[in-house]
This record gives sequence, structure tokens and C-alpha cells, in this order.
Amino acid sequence: MQPRTRIPEFAELENYKNLGLLTQMQLDLLYRRVNGESYQQIRNVYSISKTTVARAIMRTATCRSWPKGQSGGGMTLLSLPDEMQFKKLVQEMADDLNCITTSMAIA
Repeated sequence: MQPRTRIPEFAELENYKNLGLLTQMQLDLLYRRVNGESYQQIRNVYSISKTTVARAIMRTATCRSWPKGQSGGGMTLLSLPDEMQFKKLVQEMADDLNCITTSMAIA
């Protein structure tokens, strides 16, 4: 499934899928909704509840994994790409033997 309308963020999501951070099912759910399918139509395709459709779309749009059957729960503050960037920054600072300031960590 491909979205009727392409925006730059979709290319970024496709990249995250290629990195294994998102699944094709997540992108399909999101694209179906972007293309105008109702929650009911999406529910019928994937046999999931309306709240699960909303949660899957929200997690996909924020670059968080969503495996079918995942139980509910809180959202982490950082997505996987954000975590990867944060760890890279910490490693770079550690390599230089510099302390990382809070302001640099959240920039």
C-alpha cells in the first residue's frame, strides 16, 4: 500500500522500516488511514480494535515499533531513532573525554 499523497516524512518512515525500526504492517496501517480508509475498514483488514488502530498509527507516526498483539502501555519519551541519536552523542562526548551537558543532550 502506498499513500496517495507523498510528503517528505514518508520517506523517513520508509528508511526506518528498512532499518528494522518499523514494520511494513505499520506503514500499511498509516497509509490506509492517510488514503482515507475508515477505522472500521482498517479494523476489518487487520482484525484489530479501533483503539488498537489509533495506537498503531500514533506509534508509527512517532517512529515507535508496534507489533500486532502488543498490549497497551505508556509511550516512551524518545523514539528509537531519537535514542540512537542520543547514544551516538553520548559516545562522541565519551570519546573526547568531555562531559556532556544537559543542554547538549537535549539539543
